[in-house]
Amino acid sequence: ALDIKIMGVTGLAAAQAKLTYDTSAVTIGDVTSGDFLQGNTDPLFIVTKDESNGEVTIYTSSLSSDQPTSDGDGVIATVNFTINGSTNTNINFDSADTIMLDVNGAGITVNGLENGYLILE
Repeated sequence: ALDIKIMGVTGLAAAQAKLTYDTSAVTIGDVTSGDFLQGNTDPLFIVTKDESNGEVTIYTSSLSSDQPTSDGDGVIATVNFTINGSTNTNINFDSADTIMLDVNGAGITVNGLENGYLILE
């Protein structure tokens, strides 16, 4: 499983993360919501998969009146996957489609993205 983590954010209300992967090396399974935007209500959580192009996009947003935004570090989603074969491979963020927003819908600067690299032994 791969956790999608946010680090050092202030005032996060919503996020979108798009991952790309090699479909011959990885099959994406269930994608589950993390607890970072959890409050008195579960966050909005939508996942779209384009398996033919090796893309999965995660949309999440706080719906909680007691915690409309979150600060600090946390997990917004967990991506489960199956390895197909024995080839090392990457799971990458699409930086153009990875977005963070504050409670007013204004963008929060993404200072860096760390891609995943799977080493099979």
